[in-house]
Amino acid sequence: MTASERVKLITQIAYELNKLGNRSIIDLTLNEFGITTFENFNGNNFDYILNQIQLAENINLEDLSAHLENNIVTPEISTFKIWKEGNFRLFISNLPSSENVAKELKINLENFCISSYIGHSDIKPTRAMEDEIEYGLNTCHALVALMTPGFHESDWTDQEIGLIVGRNKLIVPISMGQEPYGFIGKFQALKVSSNDNLALSIFEFLSTNLKTRKRMSESILFKFENSRSWNSAKKNMDLVEKIIYWDSHLINRLEGALKEYYIESAFDVKTRIKNVIYKYKNS
Repeated sequence: MTASERVKLITQIAYELNKLGNRSIIDLTLNEFGITTFENFNGNNFDYILNQIQLAENINLEDLSAHLENNIVTPEISTFKIWKEGNFRLFISNLPSSENVAKELKINLENFCISSYIGHSDIKPTRAMEDEIEYGLNTCHALVALMTPGFHESDWTDQEIGLIVGRNKLIVPISMGQEPYGFIGKFQALKVSSNDNLALSIFEFLSTNLKTRKRMSESILFKFENSRSWNSAKKNMDLVEKIIYWDSHLINRLEGALKEYYIESAFDVKTRIKNVIYKYKNS
């Protein structure tokens, strides 16, 4: 992120947060996104917000910006229920020729706490479908492009790519007979041998990229915190151990999960949690 982009983003966030009005709600929002707060600040809310967020890391600012974007979508658009709560939101851009691959990928990605939405599968979508697709593009955390022959010639896929580039979100090209071009030409395409490997490769990529790694970690923790059986607690712990990015806020959430009955009492899960925390604190 350039200095100019950072200034614009900080200013936009400050204006949106200031609309909340209440200092306690502002502090709650800042804390949830890993930004420190200050009790004895003498000044108005806008100056206070600017003072606190100007030292935040880029990833925290981007996450907070995405949260605020989600809060200001129009009521009629926000009625679309295309994302699973707490999951990472991944838009799949594809041609009708790869629709079956996209549908299988969507199912496999659910194993990694990734909720996906498949874009234009019809040549002439209805107006309602266009609105839903636009909502998906405006609220996703990243986009995967299934680049089959003819991808570049499609008006729909080019529009989808352009909107995500405008939002400064991550684009993951998947080479399926077409190589990245234009805006996404700078990205190296993933090449995999099967759909099972494709879902895993995407998960690993999202877990390590600076733009998406924190959001991916948060999605896994959300699923773990909401374990509703001993078996699900153990299964979800397998995913927790795959988390690559940790910070103090995420570690605090992991420690807090020990208060949940099924997590606290599931065989060996408490020990595994303590091992993760130990590794983080001693890394």
